[in-house]
Amino acid sequence: MKTKSKIILTILIIVVIVLAVRNIASMNDNYIAVFLSNNQVYFGVQTGSSGDFIHLEKVYYIQITKPLEAPAAENLQLIRLGTELHGPENKMSINRNHIIFTEPLRSDSKVVASILEAEKDLGGETIN
Repeated sequence: MKTKSKIILTILIIVVIVLAVRNIASMNDNYIAVFLSNNQVYFGVQTGSSGDFIHLEKVYYIQITKPLEAPAAENLQLIRLGTELHGPENKMSINRNHIIFTEPLRSDSKVVASILEAEKDLGGETIN
């Protein structure tokens, strides 16, 4: 009977450690870039995955605009998901079948710096 109790206790300790590590990892905002088959790129924090989907929060994407007076020039804006007309939440589930690849972003990345600045000031819809 003592052996069975030790096994159960060991399993419980392992489960607690695994859950603690997962919680610590999810608290760290490690941003990734997700490149999709439709040429769209999303930036955000992967909060998990389930089945065929990965889940992102703090999601941003790049919007390219061309000024009428200088059509050869391009303006890049980092847009926070959720500012669109239909009002989505700032989270996304992406089907793995549409993902070409993902990349972890360095903490000194210009994209991450822009996102962190925007997250400080949640009133901003775009960042130039």
